[in-house]
Amino acid sequence: DRPDPHNAFLAQFTLERPDATGRLTGYRLAVKDNISVAGVKLTCGSAALADCVPTRTAPVVRKLLADGVTVVGKTSMDEFAYGATGELGAYGPTRNPVDETRAPGGSSSGSVAAVASDAADIAFGTDTGGSVRMPAAWCGLVGFKPGRGVLSRSGVVDLAPSQDTVGVIA
Repeated sequence: DRPDPHNAFLAQFTLERPDATGRLTGYRLAVKDNISVAGVKLTCGSAALADCVPTRTAPVVRKLLADGVTVVGKTSMDEFAYGATGELGAYGPTRNPVDETRAPGGSSSGSVAAVASDAADIAFGTDTGGSVRMPAAWCGLVGFKPGRGVLSRSGVVDLAPSQDTVGVIA
């Protein structure tokens, strides 16, 4: 494991497709812990799901792997994506890499902290009412919530299926 002074990651690993070539080759992707990666725990920031290990990788992750990205880990989050500060996960609070006296924002706090601390170049989060955009702004980054249906939510544990989207942080 690499150093993680901001508690950005619940699991650090390297996942890539050696045969992949594309415009994302060389970029590092962090994945929020409510988005499935085959063989890696999916806890949604909750101890209640500590033994949940999906057998499939979410299509949004597979698509970027095919385009050359390297996945560097699963990120901390507010438990079940229900929080706005990044301090409510079962595995401890995430710290804001820009100003450790302030909260990083949530629920995609670990994804934002991974990018803001240069442990990842881009990250996936999920956004119901600001969970990508708000922490990105609190940490000096850009968070993008695309329209519903633009990015697949298959393999994603939703907070509110009628409002959730997978979002991108950079």
